[in-house]
Amino acid sequence: MAVNSMFEVTSYEHPLIFVMSRRTGETYRFLVGEDGALVNDGTRFDLGDPRRKAIEYLYKRRRTQEAH
Repeated sequence: MAVNSMFEVTSYEHPLIFVMSRRTGETYRFLVGEDGALVNDGTRFDLGDPRRKAIEYLYKRRRTQEAH
């Protein structure tokens, strides 16, 4: 299973986006800025994969909105 498919966005209510690990059930919370990008919260933990999933979701969402 690809790393990115191990995570899914479960909720997005600006300014928060939640990404869940399908393997562990753990949920990660990220803050979204007014510009629609993730805010760098300076977390000490390596959240690269769930963070990438959140960024991918926001990018696709923005592209969809721009197309309409």
